[in-house]
Amino acid sequence: MLVLVAWGSLLLPMPGWFKGVMTVAVIAIGAVLLLFGLGGSYWDSHMRPGSSSAGSTILTGVLLLLSRAAHVMRLILHVLGAPPDP
Repeated sequence: MLVLVAWGSLLLPMPGWFKGVMTVAVIAIGAVLLLFGLGGSYWDSHMRPGSSSAGSTILTGVLLLLSRAAHVMRLILHVLGAPPDP
């Protein structure tokens, strides 16, 4: 659900302040999920070899962060392609 909201928010027109809040929230949640997923993977590899339960948490965190990376790349391309001010 989080991934759908993060990627869907890129397509919906929203006020600038709300996009900023969404960006901060998605990056924070994505970073936390990625760190907990990596920690869980590390724990599983050392304490429970042969068991990997953190894969979905890592994937969700990466997809959330990629949605904001796509947003930033789109902004950079828009700025680079914009005509100069007279």
